[in-house]
Amino acid sequence: MKLLIVTTATQFREQVSELCKKASIESFSGLGIDGYKSSQAQLITSGWFSSEGDGVGSYLFFAFTNREKTDELLRLITDFNHEPETDNPVRMAVTRLEEYV
Repeated sequence: MKLLIVTTATQFREQVSELCKKASIESFSGLGIDGYKSSQAQLITSGWFSSEGDGVGSYLFFAFTNREKTDELLRLITDFNHEPETDNPVRMAVTRLEEYV
C-alpha cells in the first residue's frame, strides 16, 4: 500500500483530478491550501512570519493506492508538466506505508 501526495496550483485542480481518474485512482481526497515559495534571501530579510500574505492558492490531493497506479500517475503528471508554461509544476510524492488499517 502506498500513500500518494500531489500538490498543484489551484488553476490545475481539475486537470489533476482527471489525471487521477485516468490512472484508475478512483478514490482520493483533496483540500485547498496556501503554497509559498521563498528564496533564502527573502527569508532573511522578511523575518520568520510573513506579513504580506503572499501565499498562492494551491490544492493538495492524497490517496491510498498501489504501486501500479502511482507509477501511471507519475507518468501522466510528468507528461502534463511538459505541456503548460508555469512556474508551479504539479508535484507528486509517494511513500510506502508500513502499517495501516
